[in-house]
Amino acid sequence: METIAAVCERLRAVFDARNSAREEALRGARKTIRTAACAIRAVHRLEFDEAVALIAECRAEVDA
Repeated sequence: METIAAVCERLRAVFDARNSAREEALRGARKTIRTAACAIRAVHRLEFDEAVALIAECRAEVDA
């Protein structure tokens, strides 16, 4: 039978892995949102080539 300490340690490892994955996803989401905002601003400035490039960057981040 496992000790409480062993169970706690195993659970801590699981939660640490989940937290790391969550943090990585949040970093990617924030980067995508910032890039999308820049693309919107580029459209408002009528800089369509820049907007297209930024949208492609957003797509690459989402697909990664």
